[in-house]
Amino acid sequence: MKKLTALLLCLLLTLGCFSLSALAEDAPAPEGTPITDVYGLMEIEEDGVYYLANDILVSGDYESPVDFAGTLDGQGHTIVLSNAEISGGLFNNLKGATIKNLNIVEGEEPNSLMMKPASNGTDYLAGALADCGYGTIENVTVDVNIDVSVLGMATAGGVIGAMQDGALTLVNCVNAGNVSAGRYGGGLVGLALNAVTFNLTVEQCVNYGTITGKYSAGGIVGQNNGNSLGVAIRRCVNYGDVSNSSGNQAGGILAFGKPASSGGIIELSNNINYGYIHNTNIEADNCQIAGIFTRMNCGGGTLILKGNVNYNALELQDGYTAQVVFGILSVATGGLQKGNCEIENNYSVPVKPIDGTTAPEAVGDAAPLDDTTFAGLNEKYAEVYVEQEGQIALAWMQEAGLGKEAPVIDYDVEGQEEIKEPEVTTDPPSTTEEPEPSDEESQEESSEPEQTTAPAGGEDGGCASSIGAVSTIAMVGLVSIIGVALKKKEKQY
Repeated sequence: MKKLTALLLCLLLTLGCFSLSALAEDAPAPEGTPITDVYGLMEIEEDGVYYLANDILVSGDYESPVDFAGTLDGQGHTIVLSNAEISGGLFNNLKGATIKNLNIVEGEEPNSLMMKPASNGTDYLAGALADCGYGTIENVTVDVNIDVSVLGMATAGGVIGAMQDGALTLVNCVNAGNVSAGRYGGGLVGLALNAVTFNLTVEQCVNYGTITGKYSAGGIVGQNNGNSLGVAIRRCVNYGDVSNSSGNQAGGILAFGKPASSGGIIELSNNINYGYIHNTNIEADNCQIAGIFTRMNCGGGTLILKGNVNYNALELQDGYTAQVVFGILSVATGGLQKGNCEIENNYSVPVKPIDGTTAPEAVGDAAPLDDTTFAGLNEKYAEVYVEQEGQIALAWMQEAGLGKEAPVIDYDVEGQEEIKEPEVTTDPPSTTEEPEPSDEESQEESSEPEQTTAPAGGEDGGCASSIGAVSTIAMVGLVSIIGVALKKKEKQY
């Protein structure tokens, strides 16, 4: 019975190790080159494929990779910016790159990030991930405060400063940092810039940060400018307060949009605003704010507004010469026609009056309409509708574990140090030559046999070495059992 037990144990150990080896081989390895520290991040090549092997600290003078067109998979790891001096963003100018599964957060010290916006013609652009460019950004969470308000021509977005030169898509992204821009500011993207044949698409994204822009500020996107082909914002949610300081536009989802005159489309579908939208400059000549979309300069383009909900009661503010304040859409200019619009099932809580009085031309759920445009936008919808439409935007948030409060990102960068300047050595090379060994020494050295030591894990390492060890144990066990059996036979005789 003992012999059988010993044999079974040896067999189970051997089979178990084979099973572990098979499982290890089945697990897919990450694609590309691993990045383990800030130096690997700065040395990214234009068309490379990379993944983060661990959390990374960025501290000191950081040199951003330029014109990145490859792939970076963060694998859920975090890049921590602490006392970092960055020009524009972690990347300068994305050129069709794919960046996914990544967190970017500020370090423990408050206001430690020093953002130097990168110059782009007459503009300055800044974003935690990249200052500008195009590509696909998926499952990226940012919690970095960006303040470029002192620069009059500065545009900033929580994730990307500006879309430029190609189509940009953001899916399942989160911004929890505050953004303050001297020109255009957005929770996810500051500006869609002069992209006549490209689209900006933002789907299932959330902003928790406070957004401020002198000219345009939007909870998700600040401004769609330069007759770009269009913007599509779907199932996004804004929780952050949004303000404008010049009397121009502030919107819960999008502040300003100008599609191309032929084929251009601005679509906002199933978005929700919870943030307080307002103007901070009481001396401004005008004030345009809206819970969803503030101003559209039509130019023959198409507007789609469907299933959007504004939950935060906007306020008329005393002291303005003129103000346009509506729950869904404030201003539409440049020939918006009924045939170019698809507007239905939007809801907003009423706008608050000043001291119990109202200004009919400036209070309502949408901009004033007449027979030459379209009718019905001012209708309110029942609370049942709000629950149904609201769930469309909130369903994916619930699946992702997101709620009304910004997520807290844990990280571990212990032991990582600030970026160091490369050392420059000025000592001349050594000219000392070692003496050649004598013939007798050479013969003595060559007469000694070479010894080779196998690596700890064998050639395969890991479980392969364990299999060898288990085989040895099994052999020893079998020999012991045979020895015991022979001794018993000797006693019988």
